[in-house]
Amino acid sequence: VHVFGMLRGLADLFHAVNPPLRRYLLGEAEHIKEHCFQAATAHETTMTHSFGHPQAFAIYFEIMDRFKRILDRLTAVVKLISKKG
Repeated sequence: VHVFGMLRGLADLFHAVNPPLRRYLLGEAEHIKEHCFQAATAHETTMTHSFGHPQAFAIYFEIMDRFKRILDRLTAVVKLISKKG
């Protein structure tokens, strides 16, 4: 839901210079990245206390890392759009 809202806001930002929307999008990206960190930490704690699949652990962290990279790129796009406006 948060990512959908970010993408929707990004689309709106293409149509109009909107500093409050820009601040919202940058803040939301940071909020989602923090949530990813917390989720990864919780997952790591759970995996150390259970007999899980070691491969699943690595895959989960790779997914989270890729998701954070996507958010970094979205943040860069927001900043770039704001400079042009």
